Amino acid sequence: MTPARSARTHSPIRTTRIHSKVACRVQAGRRASTQAFHAVHSSIVLPEVQAAGGMEDTGSCITLPDSIVYALPVKRRIQALEKKIERIQREIGQLGDLRPGSLSQQYNVCGVSGCRCKASPPQKHGPYYQLSISRKGKDTSRFVRRDEVATVKRQLKNFARLRTLVDEWIDLAMELSALRIEAERNRAGR
Repeated sequence: MTPARSARTHSPIRTTRIHSKVACRVQAGRRASTQAFHAVHSSIVLPEVQAAGGMEDTGSCITLPDSIVYALPVKRRIQALEKKIERIQREIGQLGDLRPGSLSQQYNVCGVSGCRCKASPPQKHGPYYQLSISRKGKDTSRFVRRDEVATVKRQLKNFARLRTLVDEWIDLAMELSALRIEAERNRAGR
């Protein structure tokens, strides 16, 4: 005959202490990033999280419900993403002149019969710098003077940096939007 209730009972406080000790043992020897990952996914709050959240420290580790544990790292991640986006916005504002396209060097052959470009081996005329632009479905190219090449290269570099920053911004904004929706779901679920 199986008893309806086990004769072995623990007080809730003792059970919590036992779980905390086990949780701390499980986290031992892990890197901080791994600890944070497991803390989020197994309801273990690390001492670093306790300090950031302003919670009381009842030992080296405590156990909290999933919604509370998950909310703290999400909030910190949202703040970190917002800071990165602000940095990108500041950097975009400081870029300077922009120019899309690519710059190429060309060496040409003229039509004069006795010219050095017709000799063997040929010594072509140049270099000539050409800026090629594809914008709004229209391809354009123009020659750039030798004294303007440094300015055009700087503008092209600024434009490439702009594209990189905008791509980073988009990636961060997508992650931030998903986290905000997730945080809202967690808040509504309480």
